[in-house]
Amino acid sequence: NERAVEDPRLENGVFTKAVVEGFKGKARVPGHPFITVQDMREYISERVRALKEGQQNPTVTMPPAMQDFRIAMPPTAQ
Repeated sequence: NERAVEDPRLENGVFTKAVVEGFKGKARVPGHPFITVQDMREYISERVRALKEGQQNPTVTMPPAMQDFRIAMPPTAQ
């Protein structure tokens, strides 16, 4: 039960900033050309915590039967 934290300096909420950065390639694991759901999940969680110094801790619940899959190929990997 945490509130989303907005930061006017970012021009977005911190969660949105992390999502955009992730899709631009920051969520990509070195040596892996694609970004997967799990890559984004981990990047967003870590980045939001870092941006808000632990004041916001996003969580994602995925169904146990759901397998990881590719969701993006950042421009630097093409």
